Amino acid sequence: LDGQDNERERIAAYIQAHRQLLETSAQVIKLYLLESPISNMNLASGLDEQVMKERREALTRLSAVFASGMRKGIFRRMDPRATTLAFSAMLESMVSGIVEDSDETSTNDRISEVESLFFHGILKPTTADRDIQEPAR
Repeated sequence: LDGQDNERERIAAYIQAHRQLLETSAQVIKLYLLESPISNMNLASGLDEQVMKERREALTRLSAVFASGMRKGIFRRMDPRATTLAFSAMLESMVSGIVEDSDETSTNDRISEVESLFFHGILKPTTADRDIQEPAR
């Protein structure tokens, strides 16, 4: 999340780090998630205090990157914390999906879908979308 790249590139690098982690450690992560008492609805539940502290710090840094990108006009103006939580939930859901699904969709494909959905959204742009004003923050 640190570096000289613009905020979009830093978020993309964060996604790529998840891709690399899952590609190299997917089986270990699957085993851990299947055998641990944590809820699939909240991967953070059941984590020890040090891990939770590091997670909070990562979310704070991620939120700062989103806020900076919003100020620069790279991202739409929204609540940076809500954006961070939505983004984090997408990544956590993808990890849960890898554990639960038995299909052959690759980790690379899944992460590419998360990245595309996050950066481009699910709706196709229309003429009416260009007329909608973003809320001022």
